[in-house]
Amino acid sequence: MNASAPDENEFPPRAGSSRFDRPFCDELAALASGPGIRKGERTRLRLLSATAQLLQEQFVHTVRVGDICATAGVAPGTFYQYFSDKLDVTTAMLAGFVHHLFAHLGKAAEGAEGLGASVHATTLAYVREFEMNRGLFRALMQMTEESERIEAIYQGFNNRWNRRTARVIARCRGVEGPPEEEDILRAFALGGMVDEFLANVYVRRDPALTERLTTSEETARLLADLWLDALPRGAGASH
Repeated sequence: MNASAPDENEFPPRAGSSRFDRPFCDELAALASGPGIRKGERTRLRLLSATAQLLQEQFVHTVRVGDICATAGVAPGTFYQYFSDKLDVTTAMLAGFVHHLFAHLGKAAEGAEGLGASVHATTLAYVREFEMNRGLFRALMQMTEESERIEAIYQGFNNRWNRRTARVIARCRGVEGPPEEEDILRAFALGGMVDEFLANVYVRRDPALTERLTTSEETARLLADLWLDALPRGAGASH
């Protein structure tokens, strides 16, 4: 029995490259039904997909193992061959979702010319992930407070992403070599503000924001422009 959360390097699964134009639960379901997947891995992916599907509409504490099994079409006894309990399968699914999320951000700016275009492309990718996976972000926000494993995975990816961002900020300031503390703190601050804003729009659905932002493109444009304006003077001139 595999009762531990998977290492983030297990995601995305081996069946080709991930798609980023559909909710993560649908991505897992597609992978589960794809060619070349062993029966055991197929069942595991179906359970992960069912967990993601349920969490899109329900809070973590209301989902039961029986609900997951019914949604996946898997017998309860089979569930325990792969996961020890609801926390285990939820942790495994969210670990995969975090990896999927940062893989999307890493690919979003491919082909973009200039800093402005790169920031807008990456921001739009992040906004669309929030839009498609509202429930998973809600679960992730909750589980980072309750699961040391999820907290460590999310912080690890977040740290690497923000340090990558800090290198961009450092180059904008004309700094050669590793980013300085000022750049790292600025990257974390900007990233944290974007996360909180998107949580208010897509997770909490604050009407003060949802009434004013009707498309993902509008939201991305607002955040990208604010992000560029917060860079050192002249850095975002290309946008």
